[in-house]
Amino acid sequence: MRITSSIIFFLILLYPFFYANSLVASSASYTFSLFYFLPLTLLFFLLNFGKQSIQELKKNRVNLVLLVCVFIIILLNTNDVRYLKPLLFIVYLINLYLLSLTINFKENEKLIKYAFVSFVILSVLYLGYSHRYLDGDRYFAFLISPTVYSVYAEVFLILLIYIIKKPSVKFVVFIIAGIFIVISKTRLNLVFYISIPFLIYLLENVKVSKLRVVLVYIFCLNMLYPIYSFLVQFDFGKKSLVSSRYESGRDSSFGLRNHINYLVYNEYLNKTSFGEKLFGKGSEEARKLVLKKIKYDIFPHNDFIRLAYDFGIICTILFLIFLYRISRINNVSFLILLLYLFSFYHNMVYDFFLISILVFYSGIKHKNEIVKELPS
Repeated sequence: MRITSSIIFFLILLYPFFYANSLVASSASYTFSLFYFLPLTLLFFLLNFGKQSIQELKKNRVNLVLLVCVFIIILLNTNDVRYLKPLLFIVYLINLYLLSLTINFKENEKLIKYAFVSFVILSVLYLGYSHRYLDGDRYFAFLISPTVYSVYAEVFLILLIYIIKKPSVKFVVFIIAGIFIVISKTRLNLVFYISIPFLIYLLENVKVSKLRVVLVYIFCLNMLYPIYSFLVQFDFGKKSLVSSRYESGRDSSFGLRNHINYLVYNEYLNKTSFGEKLFGKGSEEARKLVLKKIKYDIFPHNDFIRLAYDFGIICTILFLIFLYRISRINNVSFLILLLYLFSFYHNMVYDFFLISILVFYSGIKHKNEIVKELPS
């Protein structure tokens, strides 16, 4: 069977829907992503084998050098089989990106529509099940957490909204997706959801520097904990940020996350050598640090500092530059990048589904939005 762009796109879009199976959701949980994407990695490797043209490789040599450098740093920092996910993630990313240089990726509008409708149907069907609500009120439907659910809802929304022509239909789709995002009670994702129309208008109607947008996003996201801490000192801040999710008026979730973030941040700044700051302490060392400090296996909930702590500031910067360079190709891939950066606060830096959508759309000449021959 000939492997086409549509088949690859179908295999990527199919992934979230496996969680509708209770066996996958309860038994495999987060590890299912490895079971699903490792065979895809092998498939992409076989498709890439011997098919890369020298011309395509040379044209994208800067991106490839960035990716290879990130791979080398992650490889050198990996010495524990239990914490192989970052290495497997970067191997998958390399193979998918190489494939995007070989196969002319094309979006399949039917697949997007079917995926969105399926997402909505499943979301409606699970509404009546109490075990599909975290802490009794945060809805996550057929997936495994409210944050992942809301992120994936926004992925399908972005993909669909760009293929719908009628403004009235776009509005209805936007509202439908918004209802489910709201009941997931994921505040950061709600902020991103509200910003989607403004971002689309900005990208399509205003000559704005995408690099400037990314830099502003990265800066603001890294100021998230200090800004939140400042705002909740005031009544309007408590009402808008805390009371919207906690009736008690106390945001215990943020308190824990802020403490964990500070632990890793402080350790990185004050208790690592210069070499470790540049090149990292090792795969998932930030996670191990949190486990050691609070005796509970939990992520730092800030993947910017997590990447810097594990693999160094150089690797982090190179990875972000690579992501920017491939995502600036068109507006869809760029919006997915911004959503991906938001998801760094949901421990989703190694999310195979998000990176797959980003890379796939980076290989699409989408509705004349393609940037004129980007310099290497």
